[in-house]
Amino acid sequence: MPSQETPARVCALWARVLELPRVGLDDNFFQLGGRSLTAVRVVRAVLAEFGVSLSVQQVFEAPTPRAFAERVTAGAEAGGYAGPTPRSQGEAAPLTWQQEWQYRLEQAVSGSNIYSSFVRFELAGSVDRAAFDGAWLDVVERHAALRTRYRVSNGVIRQTVQPDASYELEEHDLGGLDEAARLEQHMKLHAAFTGRGHDLARDCGLRVQLVTLAPDRAEVMVSVHHINFDGWSRDILLADFVAGYRARCALGQPPARPRSQYTDFARWQRERIDAVAGEHLSFWREVVGTGAPRLHGDTPSARPTYLSARHELSLPPESARGLIRLAQEEGTTPFAACLAMFGTVLTDRLGVSRLPVATITANRTWAATHEVIGMFLTILPVAFDAAGQPTVRELLRRVGASVVRTMGHQEYPLEHAYLTQEPAESRRLVGGLRYGIALHPAFRPEREVTPDLRLAQLPPRLAGDDGGQEDEVDPSTFDVTLELRESPAGLVGHLTHQLDAVPQRTAAELVAHLTRLVTLAHREPDARVAELAARAGAGQPSGPGAGEG
Repeated sequence: MPSQETPARVCALWARVLELPRVGLDDNFFQLGGRSLTAVRVVRAVLAEFGVSLSVQQVFEAPTPRAFAERVTAGAEAGGYAGPTPRSQGEAAPLTWQQEWQYRLEQAVSGSNIYSSFVRFELAGSVDRAAFDGAWLDVVERHAALRTRYRVSNGVIRQTVQPDASYELEEHDLGGLDEAARLEQHMKLHAAFTGRGHDLARDCGLRVQLVTLAPDRAEVMVSVHHINFDGWSRDILLADFVAGYRARCALGQPPARPRSQYTDFARWQRERIDAVAGEHLSFWREVVGTGAPRLHGDTPSARPTYLSARHELSLPPESARGLIRLAQEEGTTPFAACLAMFGTVLTDRLGVSRLPVATITANRTWAATHEVIGMFLTILPVAFDAAGQPTVRELLRRVGASVVRTMGHQEYPLEHAYLTQEPAESRRLVGGLRYGIALHPAFRPEREVTPDLRLAQLPPRLAGDDGGQEDEVDPSTFDVTLELRESPAGLVGHLTHQLDAVPQRTAAELVAHLTRLVTLAHREPDARVAELAARAGAGQPSGPGAGEG
């Protein structure tokens, strides 16, 4: 791979990923419309085209083809592949730090469904039962995490991948019942299926319920324990099921098996983290500092209930598009822009200029992990700093830089601190994070399986379906958690809060405050953000048709 050819090839690769006619050597990735998920596609494409495995962070650190090409060349000179090295799946492997913590939590509630992850979808059309069954077997064969058992030997928890692919199928035909009886029976079956826990030492990793509701309509519910599964894994599971089903119908080729498996990642993480844990912990201590103050002071209830409530949020489409466009102009991401607005509302109400804000990251730092089902999630602190009266544009750039710095530490699992540090130290680090934020990718509700069969993803709970999605962040983790998702309606989502820490009225005020601030910020990007926050907090109208509520 001659180095002089690399920049031109990177330009062409970026143009394909960004769906642009051309990209120049000094064009900025984010000003071209790139985002975190687009950066994921870039490093995947680099692995496929150059045989070089880079981390997503390197797109953020080198956001022009000229600079990024240097990373590609350096990666090639270093041997190309970086990340978990494939090993025999028959060998017992250690658990990742995330898994070990999850395993200990599971043992405290053994048999409960509290740590089960669910994926639910509808199949519209005639289901080929042989293709359906074969597709799930292909998924299990492709992903070792779905064939894994967990056992304790000499006081050490180990995971072992079973050699043969299998899954548990529960099948019901309700097509002959009238509508009322069908719904009643479906509810019972759904409750029984989702109420079951997973025996990590014995059960199949994948459990599937197929309920036929009519000759051309069926619902599928999938259950996987969280120790093997995260939000990113949901999309992999669905995509691989569709590809496997199509292949069984002779409509395409099944996807290739991932180069590495989750057990490879577990070994790799254990080998790497101890050597660099000190550096990551120093970052945590610096960012968290003395922690974020509470909205209502440090007076939690004497007997905490840990109950939470949820407030829906929908930013007006014009405001959401304007904020995302502004982030693009300033060379940062929609996530950084959302964090800038959320942090501004919090600091305005708390009367401070700085605070740590938590974010949930996929922790899939290398391209080799992007197509692997597993539990990679971890929490990271981002330093929000609005000192010095910055304008909206200045704050976006500042927060964007802070996010990039934080991404350099996403490889570090917070669970390592839980399990290796003094309890007081761990509690201080985690307890200092009272506010969390997540921006989820745009929801893809429908996809074609075959010309005669369509898949529509549904909320995982059958009762009270409203077209929304399940929480992907534990609503009781922080005092307040903001979750947003891009959609045709703009930015939609919800704010969850612990009732012990934040009253309902305060949470509703936060939602209204944030909505008004985003509208003001995209209209007045050169105004000082603190002034806009004060106006938004006072409930100042943002103009006709703004859609506040």
